[in-house]
Amino acid sequence: MTSERLRSFDYVIVGAGSAGSTLASRLSEDPKARVCLIEAGPADSNLSIHVPAAQIKNMVSPHYSWHYFTEPQRGLGGRAIHMPMGRILGGSSSLNGMLYVRGDRWDYDHWAELGCDGWAYEDVLPFFRKSEGNERGANHYHGGDGPLKVRKGTPGTAICEAFVEACAGAGERINDDFNGEDQEGFGYFDNTIHRGRRWSTASAFLRPAERRSNLTVLTRALVPRIVLENGVARGVEVVVNGRSETVQADAEVILCAGAIGTPHLLMLSGVGPADHLRSVGVDVALDVPSVGANFQDHLGHHINIDCPLPVSAYRLLNPVRAFMAGVQYTLTRGGPLGRPSLPTGGFYKSKPDAEVADAQMHLTIAKLPEIEEVSGKIPLPSGHGFCVVVNQGRPASRGHVRLKSADPMARPAVDPNYLGEASDEDGLFAAVAKVGELMERPEMRPYITLPDELPRRFGDRKVFRAELLRMAGSAFHPVGTCRMGTDAEAVVDPQLRMNGIRRLRIADASVMPTLINGNTNAPSIMIGERAAALISGR
Repeated sequence: MTSERLRSFDYVIVGAGSAGSTLASRLSEDPKARVCLIEAGPADSNLSIHVPAAQIKNMVSPHYSWHYFTEPQRGLGGRAIHMPMGRILGGSSSLNGMLYVRGDRWDYDHWAELGCDGWAYEDVLPFFRKSEGNERGANHYHGGDGPLKVRKGTPGTAICEAFVEACAGAGERINDDFNGEDQEGFGYFDNTIHRGRRWSTASAFLRPAERRSNLTVLTRALVPRIVLENGVARGVEVVVNGRSETVQADAEVILCAGAIGTPHLLMLSGVGPADHLRSVGVDVALDVPSVGANFQDHLGHHINIDCPLPVSAYRLLNPVRAFMAGVQYTLTRGGPLGRPSLPTGGFYKSKPDAEVADAQMHLTIAKLPEIEEVSGKIPLPSGHGFCVVVNQGRPASRGHVRLKSADPMARPAVDPNYLGEASDEDGLFAAVAKVGELMERPEMRPYITLPDELPRRFGDRKVFRAELLRMAGSAFHPVGTCRMGTDAEAVVDPQLRMNGIRRLRIADASVMPTLINGNTNAPSIMIGERAAALISGR
């Protein structure tokens, strides 16, 4: 490979995902700031990326994702779990379920208690509001004119409506706004769909910013290492079309490659646990044992349920219905192709004595397939039905990301250590049993082919364990591998500056000290907004 130096920039951002796209847009609002955003994947130009119902198809595509697989998980019978992460402009916001969920006030106040000054709920709320263009309009909890368009949740099928009625019949709180005063309750998730199109951070932040002459976006550009000189980040190496180049950062390098990509890049650059780096042949630049540690993810337990009525998305496998749905979407951007696949769910206490809601559940509009291999093909459901997906909100288990090789093209070893702590399985079982009580309500009975099987499937520990080993998988919410804090083991400080290396900052889900009870896209966008304010001083 040949090597040459590109012109320098003030800020070099690695990763154009939820946080990176947001950060690049905000920093480039200053016409004097020269910003370079580097993305390993392609542009989001394919039409299917923007069709909400194409989510699963795009997620398994080899073109748009880092198709990570975990190390064999002892807690799941030795299964390696598929963990796709976005490799495209917009990152995982171009592939995810489009749910707009922030987490509970408690989550952020807990971060502050752990030493993350400036990250309590009232501290971060203005940055959530800044991003958001919620159709509810502006109020204390929501922004009304931000670039990220947020649509109020609606039911996807009659099954969804029946479930919410069942929750009301059981005396559960029906929550019209999970991102408002209180997270707890059941209802319909807000989503990032605008005029029938997925509204990723590429759509929300990069499209308006790409006309600026001070913003350069490089796609299909792999970064194999950070250029470090005497404890200072000077830039990054980047490989484009087989040619190695150096992109110089005159102010800062900012890593936004996510909870897997960011520690992977740091370790390839010699920053991480020294003994581990030496064991794979990487020269040590800085011994930081906590890089790649503290890995957390939601383990989602999937329970498919057959439905005797033709009311699920399975009806779209009929060629005529599929054609009509396509015509409807083309003409109106509406209909089943313009809706999210997990519209309904809630946040709740798995046990009555829980301090706050500690579990999340989703109800899907069709049964979910078992996807363990990356083939680009999607196993189709065998009939009408839906899937109950239950996440334990705040797992106690901690895993890690490590190098398998010094080769930048080699995938890292990803070990979430699912169910490594016994309390996680206990908490997940309690959360599943709670949902089982709601599924047994009379409002749901017409939509369940074998309702008498529900007590066994949701309440029998042995059955739960057997289905867990077969069907549980990642909720795709990895965080924590470059933990923020003020203690000696923290990777970054509360200003997101890398401890021990000057002019290097991290702004993505890897800095979260603990996992929130909820989806992580909106919090990652908030981190991008917060980082921009910290860097610019605005």
